[in-house]
Amino acid sequence: MIEVSDVTYSRDRGVKWRRYAAVGIGTYWIVNLAQKRIEVYSRPSGQGQAAAFQDAKFYGTDAEVPLILDGREQGPVSVKDVVG
Repeated sequence: MIEVSDVTYSRDRGVKWRRYAAVGIGTYWIVNLAQKRIEVYSRPSGQGQAAAFQDAKFYGTDAEVPLILDGREQGPVSVKDVVG
């Protein structure tokens, strides 16, 4: 799941973040336009208000994010190319 977030960051990192963790979405990306980074959350656990992702990685403009589909890396995604 990928959210592109500018003014909706508090919702994307709040209610949507918990909802996606609660239903077991394996990986959740937030393209944080305001901070020019990509946030990658994984290892969902819990239910309701206790739902959360256990791992978080933050990639700045000089980084590349590994794109993993079906457990296999498909190649890197340049943060600079995504957030400008």
